[in-house]
Amino acid sequence: MMDSRVGPVSNFRGSLKLPGDKSISHRGLIFGALSQGRTEVHHILESADVQSTARVLRQPGVPIRKEGHVTIIEGRGPESFINTTQILDCGNSGTTMPDDGCFVRRRRYTGEDDR
Repeated sequence: MMDSRVGPVSNFRGSLKLPGDKSISHRGLIFGALSQGRTEVHHILESADVQSTARVLRQPGVPIRKEGHVTIIEGRGPESFINTTQILDCGNSGTTMPDDGCFVRRRRYTGEDDR
């Protein structure tokens, strides 16, 4: 990655590619899963924590796939998370459990140390 400094400008033309961000990547996956239909998240952060969130969302049946730099989530709405008794494996991600726990009710979570 190249580091650059830019001073004040009056106009900017072009594009800027920033590396993926963990918080935005988690929330993109979660909001996509809660919505109805297709959501695309571009340049998602490829970290173990973000992959744990994707895995937890796939467990109740949310289709999530990669096509190049685009992650595609086929959301089924919040109803798909309400009445399941599956144990959700968050791996070693402390971020996955609190984020997903906000909308997933009556679930048992497990982490790396519980296996």
